[in-house]
Amino acid sequence: MINLLSRDLAKINASHYLVGADGLLRTSIDDQSEILERTIATEQFEKWRKEHAVGAEEGVVSKAYRCKKTSEFQTHDLEHDYEEAYEYVGPNGEEVIGIHHSVRIFNIEWSLISEVDKKEALASAYWLKQIVTVFVILTGLLSIVLALWQARRVSRPITKLAEATMAVAAGEMDQRVEIDSNDEIGRLAEAFNHMLVMRQMHEKALEASDQESKYALAALEQKTKELIVARDEAESAVRAKSEFLASMSHEIRTPMNGVLGMLGLLINSELNKEQHHQVTLARSSAHSLLAVINDILDFSKIEAGKLDIEVLEFNLRSMIGEFSEAIGHRPCEDDVELIIDVVDVEHSLVKGDPGRIRQILSNLVGNAIKFTHEGEIYVKVSLTPELSADGRDLLRLNCSVSDTGIGIPKDKIAELFDSFTQVDASTTRRYGGSGLGLAIVKQLCEMMGGGISVKSEAGKGSCFRFNLLLETSEQSQTVSPDVDIKGADILIVDDNTSHREFLTRQLTVWGANVAQADSASDAMDMLTKAAQDSETIRYKAIFIDMDMPRIDGVELAKRLREEEGLSETNLVMMTSLQNRGDSQFFSDLGCRAYFPKPTTTLDLFDSLNIIFSEESVCKGGQEAGDHDRGLKHGGIHQNQDSLPGGYQWPDNTRILLVEDNHVNQMVALALLDILKLSADLADSGLVALQNSPDNLPYSLILMDCQMPGMDGYEATREIRGGAAGIRYKDITIMAMTANAMKGDKERCLEAGMNDYLSKPIDTEVLERKLYFHLVAGVDQKAAQVGEIVKVSESCDLSEEASAIVEEAVPDETKGVELQIWDESDVLRRVMGKSKILKVMIASFLSDMPQYVDTLQSDIDKGDLEAAGNSAHALKGVAANLSALALAEAAKKIEIACKDGQPIENILPMHQEFMDVYPKTREMLMAWKEPE
Repeated sequence: MINLLSRDLAKINASHYLVGADGLLRTSIDDQSEILERTIATEQFEKWRKEHAVGAEEGVVSKAYRCKKTSEFQTHDLEHDYEEAYEYVGPNGEEVIGIHHSVRIFNIEWSLISEVDKKEALASAYWLKQIVTVFVILTGLLSIVLALWQARRVSRPITKLAEATMAVAAGEMDQRVEIDSNDEIGRLAEAFNHMLVMRQMHEKALEASDQESKYALAALEQKTKELIVARDEAESAVRAKSEFLASMSHEIRTPMNGVLGMLGLLINSELNKEQHHQVTLARSSAHSLLAVINDILDFSKIEAGKLDIEVLEFNLRSMIGEFSEAIGHRPCEDDVELIIDVVDVEHSLVKGDPGRIRQILSNLVGNAIKFTHEGEIYVKVSLTPELSADGRDLLRLNCSVSDTGIGIPKDKIAELFDSFTQVDASTTRRYGGSGLGLAIVKQLCEMMGGGISVKSEAGKGSCFRFNLLLETSEQSQTVSPDVDIKGADILIVDDNTSHREFLTRQLTVWGANVAQADSASDAMDMLTKAAQDSETIRYKAIFIDMDMPRIDGVELAKRLREEEGLSETNLVMMTSLQNRGDSQFFSDLGCRAYFPKPTTTLDLFDSLNIIFSEESVCKGGQEAGDHDRGLKHGGIHQNQDSLPGGYQWPDNTRILLVEDNHVNQMVALALLDILKLSADLADSGLVALQNSPDNLPYSLILMDCQMPGMDGYEATREIRGGAAGIRYKDITIMAMTANAMKGDKERCLEAGMNDYLSKPIDTEVLERKLYFHLVAGVDQKAAQVGEIVKVSESCDLSEEASAIVEEAVPDETKGVELQIWDESDVLRRVMGKSKILKVMIASFLSDMPQYVDTLQSDIDKGDLEAAGNSAHALKGVAANLSALALAEAAKKIEIACKDGQPIENILPMHQEFMDVYPKTREMLMAWKEPE
């Protein structure tokens, strides 16, 4: 642009003039007369004058000074630097563009000003500006046209795509976008069309998949229906299996009870040695068969989820002691020693299910005995405190059963707890069993909050460990002997290391100083040295194992009695059950006490009481050795399974029988007569006691629980409250109940009763309980502190007769046809006394019509309470005669009445009773008066 202007300036006329420093023209602009006359005052001249003034002062000519300007131009000359041109008003008043130079002539400095007319100088620039403006306008218009065209070109296919998309969204799947373009829009249209094709393909595939899903769903529904049918069939099969097991067990147990009853009678009759051996084998086989049946029943109840776990307060050490005594004879037969270590059981009372715990122990210890032919079986029991999730104090029972038996191969351990499983087929043939025992044990442990595990090595033995939860008892106390043995020196002589260590630990816990000897010779050396080193006998007591190699316990006792300084030592002989001897034998040896292995807490208490009690007097070695298990030490009730021979009832024994039912009265009196006892009859125990003579007080009351007016529970509470007099507040009261339902025992305790009998009454059970309360010397409080005395699990009760009146009868027995009359069972219960049975039947035949009519009248009136009481009485009468079907029918009516069912539901039950009654009557009459 500058060059262009320079070229233009060269073509146009420019005016040049000199101006002096005083502002007067030195050359003319328009007229010569203007020289030295006309003053120039333009911005250009003023700029020069200022520069000249500054230059004069500073000696520098400024070329970069700028004044206020509207535009700026530069011209270029090869020989000169660029000079600045300015736009301003010229001398003649027109707008000009000019520059100035300083000119020195004759040492006078003038300003040479060159000026051109602005319009003329910028005419080309103005023309160029107009051209550019037109060009910009045209370019803008063209751009707008092109933009509109391009926008239309782009938006049209996009609009097509949008319209096609909306159509597809509306369901028109046959849309296609036709765009002939290779740009991005075209590729987008192609992608859209491809998407539509793929979508159609996917929709077709989805339709096909949906169709397949419908087919699959239909098949699944069909399969579900088939599975439901299969499940129902499986459940039906399980029910059928349970019913079959119950039915078969019923059919087997009924004659088995008769067999056991007859064998029991036969074994007590006059038999020669060979006959006695044969009967014993038959009875043992029958018990084994009954145990297998019981296992199957338990398993079926577990499978059905109907096996209940009770929570009762019981003495754990006592229960284990009773268990060890019941099973202790079995290992002796194979010369295997059984050791039961309860040192770490410090609580006297706990809460749990003693029956199920005993069942677990019986299974595990029984297996250990079965598979161990030499060595030992070591049972260790301990209790450890534990806190439940809700903060309650619990106890964890840990138990291990170790043996030195045949062991179990490792590949068989995993399936050991499966049902009907044994190590191999030969095990079943050689050792017998159902293969259910360990499966039942596992289920029981898990039901009681625990588990079971096993470690074993073939040929070396096994160790089973189980644990379960128990509740604490507020009545529990630390287990310790009645006498103080702290600091006492005791010697244990036993060749079995495990048993010796167990006794040492137990006696040490109780405070004694215990020494050990593993043979008789070592014991003699220790005792001789102790006698020589001390003026008095060092050892207060010596526990001697009777069965030791070389020198046995009997020989050691004899030598000690012959040794000077040792003859006064207190000896306690530990025997095996098969070599238990008698009291006189051990007394002659000089023993103060003896007991059979396995050692129980009671055995130790008895022995320590005899030795350390200051009032103890030797009674021929019978203090701890006679095993009259009616004795009580440290709150432990003893086993009542066996009664000592030759006992007699106390001379002053008087029994009061409180029973309102005549048939039941006859039964109870007949059973008491078998036991050489008699009783006074009363409809009300309270009235009978109030009217009893002072010089002939009653010793025991047999109290029926359910009677009209005041029942047995209320009568007992009145007696305990002193209504019958102070002397009878603590009398022993034994309940007779035809219920024996769950919780009935607790109800008896709450009322103040000491014990109970389930109807039908079993003579053996009655004898044991009467012996326990009348002969064994157990005081009233002892019977109430612990658990109510329970019938031993090993006694041969009629399961069917008792099951009729017990709520514990499993539901699996429903639908099983009961016998009309179980002759063998009732004969067994009356000890084979057919004359007594005839009296009972005669009473039944004469009194039953009245009871039946009463029941009919109660039902006709709709009096459910009275009908329930009548049915209860009929149930007890029928059960006493083992009229099983009749008792069951009466039980159904009683339960229905107590549940308040409508009379319409009870009528069919009554009809069932009336159908069974004549059949029962006919059978009893036929037996009583045979043709």
